[in-house]
Amino acid sequence: MQSVRGMQGVEAAVAPKQFVNNGLFQDAAKIETRSEELAQQLLEECGGIDNLVVLPIMTGGVGFGNLLMRAIHRMTGQVPLNCSWRVEKFTHDLGYCYPDHRAHLTCAPFTTELQMAIEQERIIAIADDVVFEGHTGHASTAHLLELGAKLKQIIQIALVDRCGFLKVGSSPNLAGWRIQTGKNQVVHCCFPDCHGEKELKVMIDPIPTPDGVA
Repeated sequence: MQSVRGMQGVEAAVAPKQFVNNGLFQDAAKIETRSEELAQQLLEECGGIDNLVVLPIMTGGVGFGNLLMRAIHRMTGQVPLNCSWRVEKFTHDLGYCYPDHRAHLTCAPFTTELQMAIEQERIIAIADDVVFEGHTGHASTAHLLELGAKLKQIIQIALVDRCGFLKVGSSPNLAGWRIQTGKNQVVHCCFPDCHGEKELKVMIDPIPTPDGVA
């Protein structure tokens, strides 16, 4: 497994890229195992749970963030400070152009704790299920910088990194799988605790045409 240094200067483990076909990509057992590995890497990167804040991006990032935090709890007996983000798109042309993406906290009670963590220069991990064009991670990073965080404090972690489509920001420092897909494919991370799915899985599906036929 090779290593890459991201824009934040944090060493990140990189799984070999692979092209994926439509259908089931990863099942629950493999996702749980990979999440355990990522949680261990995250703890190592930040030097322990007391130096870590996890910020899952709604909605899929919340499911992935929950997997990470459960794994961290199993390892340490503690849950790191965490708070979910919502990234909104301000659009023109009926959604075909996204000139601006903005992030904000969805849980106001955690604002003080997050500000203290920023001042203490703790590592802030932005967690998302899938990284595609990079808008949500870029917007979240920009908002943290506005709050006073330093770039070296911020790392991005994702369950799936769709390589080759990044438009803004940088690839996640840590990723469960880095894959190559076609533009006519979509990656679905299904989490029972936030999507109401029956089982935990990652699916690769064709993008449906307007008449509903793939």
